[in-house]
Amino acid sequence: MHEIILPEAKPALEWVNNRVLQKMSPKRKHSLAQTEFAIALGTYARERGNGMAGTEWHFQVRPPGEIARTLVPDVAFCRTIGCHSRSNRSQKFHGSRRM
Repeated sequence: MHEIILPEAKPALEWVNNRVLQKMSPKRKHSLAQTEFAIALGTYARERGNGMAGTEWHFQVRPPGEIARTLVPDVAFCRTIGCHSRSNRSQKFHGSRRM
């Protein structure tokens, strides 16, 4: 199975519906909502000890039978058992559909 590798860019690049899209820089209201949601999700994860929450993580996902591709969600939750960091220097994760 192949893997789609995208170059580093700011704002980040994602592979969506078989094409490369560059994320938009968030506006003020979006940024504030994203921050509040990330804080709430991070609190939930810490209280239950079952995952991690963060913003703008690069995920390498591979749906069953499909090519691996990069997604960069505004806010992400990853169950501890489903997230595997590729390196300590990077926030890129391999994951399953549990994210």
